[in-house]
Amino acid sequence: MRIAIAALFAVLACAAAAPAHADTITFDFTGADATANDLDLATGDLGHSQTVESDGLEVTITAWDDVGDQGDLHRNGNNGLGVLGSPGANRVGGTEFIKLDFTPEVVKAASSVIFERGGQAGSLEVWIDGSLEDTISWAAGAGNSKFTHNFGSVEGSIFEFRAKTDNFRIVSFSVVPEPGTLALMGLGMFGVFAAARRRSRATS
Repeated sequence: MRIAIAALFAVLACAAAAPAHADTITFDFTGADATANDLDLATGDLGHSQTVESDGLEVTITAWDDVGDQGDLHRNGNNGLGVLGSPGANRVGGTEFIKLDFTPEVVKAASSVIFERGGQAGSLEVWIDGSLEDTISWAAGAGNSKFTHNFGSVEGSIFEFRAKTDNFRIVSFSVVPEPGTLALMGLGMFGVFAAARRRSRATS
């Protein structure tokens, strides 16, 4: 029993040491250069993958090109993240997509600011943990614009912004981390150790 209690306290201590998020955390991908960007992201070609942190929460961002292979992220200081190359001229287009991976954290999507170019009607799909969860659409307008999409209560660890039409960028993404994951793990481990202890006593 002492082993079970020790294991429980160890896991709960890890949970207490981990950042306890209750507020919305925003990953803002704009800014003139790395010194003007809170995430320390340069402008231009960022390579296939970038891991950034905001308020203690980490996310790994990757780009995928129009044939499903690894692509390169591209950051515009005014309008955020796209995928390097065509279609979309460094924006997300064709079948390109950008993936934001918060694993092992589970987060609730709050909102995202999207940049659309050219004033044409368009749409994109949001996939969460491998399933289509949302479609973001915009109407034709007079020119380039930014708009905010509110997600509601969807949650997960891996978010993919997939192009359905050309010419969008992800300006920012706001999430609320789900608390208590490590504490629940600790209670589960306590149950496993306690059951093992009872079996050991029964056979002795």
